[in-house]
Amino acid sequence: MSATEYTIIITGQKFTVTQDQLESEPGNYFATYFLGEFQEASNNIREIKLQKDPLLFTLIQAHLRGYDPFPIPDSFGPQYMTKEGALKNLLKDAEFFGLVRLENLIREEMTALYERERRSKIPGQRVYQYWVGYVLHFFNVSEI
Repeated sequence: MSATEYTIIITGQKFTVTQDQLESEPGNYFATYFLGEFQEASNNIREIKLQKDPLLFTLIQAHLRGYDPFPIPDSFGPQYMTKEGALKNLLKDAEFFGLVRLENLIREEMTALYERERRSKIPGQRVYQYWVGYVLHFFNVSEI
């Protein structure tokens, strides 16, 4: 396990990650910046400043640490974004940073969120489907 730490400053808020965490998803922006082909890597730079949303970045940091950040609570997200907006913007950040596994997790979470919303908009649908299915079975539709 690597003890080398790097600092990512997101709109003034500091996030610390280790080399192992950076390498947890090969080819990502941070691994390339600190450890790869960027000039900063050859100059042993250990800090980067970016203008992104720090609250959304907490999920990116959790992902780099090996945690599954989903599902996120309804109350999560910057106050100026809906939960759906936060997921869309998190996806943009994941794409920007080259975090392919996180991109896939976000897409899965967005699909699950849409499905939950779709089901909640028609609260009696399941009861209706069951009732209609029961009536059709009771009368044996093929005999009608």
